[in-house]
Amino acid sequence: MMNQLEQINPDLNKKPSSSARAVIIFGLLVVGSIFIGLGGWAATAPLAKAVSAAATLAVKGERKKIQHFEGGIISALHVTEGQFVNANDLLVSLNPLQANASMARHNAQLNQALAREARLRSELLDEETIIVEGQLLDRLAKNPRLL
Repeated sequence: MMNQLEQINPDLNKKPSSSARAVIIFGLLVVGSIFIGLGGWAATAPLAKAVSAAATLAVKGERKKIQHFEGGIISALHVTEGQFVNANDLLVSLNPLQANASMARHNAQLNQALAREARLRSELLDEETIIVEGQLLDRLAKNPRLL
């Protein structure tokens, strides 16, 4: 029976190769091409992000730093290089979008804290309804959508 199988497929008696050299070379080529491809992309891809940096202004030979404490997006620059400026002149205008978003987030957190305080105070006094008073009542009077 074995002779018949050998006649049909003579490679049956050969042992598989234990050499993994071809697989290792192929794997290294794949890894190398990925590194080269990603490295090339990283070197040539345009960056569309803003980079924040401190500015310096030279005044009568002295260096003075101008920087905003919280950062932001500059919407307009009101001076040019070499222009003389006086005290209280407007130099830079910041875009209010980031400041408005922060203010809205903090107001929402304050509203939640005031509502939680009213609920906990009502629970402490064993009331069946929440007692709305003080700063929360003033905020609800100004903006009824907070309900």
